[in-house]
Amino acid sequence: FCKRVLCTRGHGSYKDTCALYYLVDQLEEIGDCYKSMCKIVVNEKYAPSKEIMSLCQNIHAQFNLLHTLFYKFELSKVSEFVDESKSIKNKIERTLSKARNKDRQFIVILRTLADKISNLDSFVVLVKYDPQKQA
Repeated sequence: FCKRVLCTRGHGSYKDTCALYYLVDQLEEIGDCYKSMCKIVVNEKYAPSKEIMSLCQNIHAQFNLLHTLFYKFELSKVSEFVDESKSIKNKIERTLSKARNKDRQFIVILRTLADKISNLDSFVVLVKYDPQKQA
């Protein structure tokens, strides 16, 4: 629905419309990752380990930081976001390398989710960075 509204009505400037369309598209894909994880938990009666739950919490905190950056942009927080993204990716790869077979599918979805969230940092900078305010 949101993408259709952006295509038919737009949002102020063309730049804003394109950027918001991208954001809505990515948020939909992030939602799909959460949906896939929920299906695994419910349909397969999967119980994530403490280590995997810790990864989920780290990714959720990363998503909250992205939200904060979008609504209260601070350039210094972008480097914090990037550093945390790298840390999460490293934790995911370490966890995946020693994971049991039944955990791998869930961890791969977590990796996709973390990648989609971390890739939105450039979007936030594009939309929210104002060199005059940062100087």
